[in-house]
Amino acid sequence: MKTEKKKVYLYSAIFLITLFIILYYFGLFKGTCEDEKCFQDAASLCSPKRYNQNVNNNIYNYVISRSFGENCKIKISLDRSAEGTDFDTRGKLEGKSMKCLVPKNELSAVNFNEVENLLGYCTGPLKEGMYEIIIKKMYGIIISNLGEILGEVQLGLIKKV
Repeated sequence: MKTEKKKVYLYSAIFLITLFIILYYFGLFKGTCEDEKCFQDAASLCSPKRYNQNVNNNIYNYVISRSFGENCKIKISLDRSAEGTDFDTRGKLEGKSMKCLVPKNELSAVNFNEVENLLGYCTGPLKEGMYEIIIKKMYGIIISNLGEILGEVQLGLIKKV
């Protein structure tokens, strides 16, 4: 009877240790970085970490997951937009996230301070919202300069004739 109890305890201990190792290895116990340098170091090695970053009073949350293969998985979400952000922009970005697959050989060259640097590697609602805002701003610039552009085009046509 005592040997059976010992076997049960032994198997239970082995199971718990194995479970802990698996959970740790897959990054379910992610540490949290308190500063930018810690996060940059973790990102350059693709080590599982969490980091909240304040960029122009916008609060971004980064989560690096353990990654196999040649890409590093990073999830970025905009938790809170800056005070005074217009309602339309806030609706397109706040609470949205994107998943990024950054090639591990490019991690040291990527600047994580500016989310725009990562857009080429990402997919998701946050990226789509950012692109909508960029397109809207570009459209506004074109419309505001349309008269000047048409004048230059007409001058070019007159000179050719």
